[in-house]
Amino acid sequence: MLKDGTYDGEARGMAGFVKAKLTIKDQKIAAVDLDLSTETPQYGQKAEKQLKK
Repeated sequence: MLKDGTYDGEARGMAGFVKAKLTIKDQKIAAVDLDLSTETPQYGQKAEKQLKK
C-alpha cells in the first residue's frame, strides 16, 4: 500500500546525480518529476521524456 505524500530520491548517474520526486495521492502515483539535467544530452536527457510517460 502506498502512503500519501511526496517522496524525494537521488542516485548517481553516469555524469552526475539523477533526482526524482514522486507524489502519491489517494494511494496512487499522482506525479513523477525527474531531473536528469546533469546527464548527457544524447543518453540520459533523451530518455527523460520516455521515463516521464
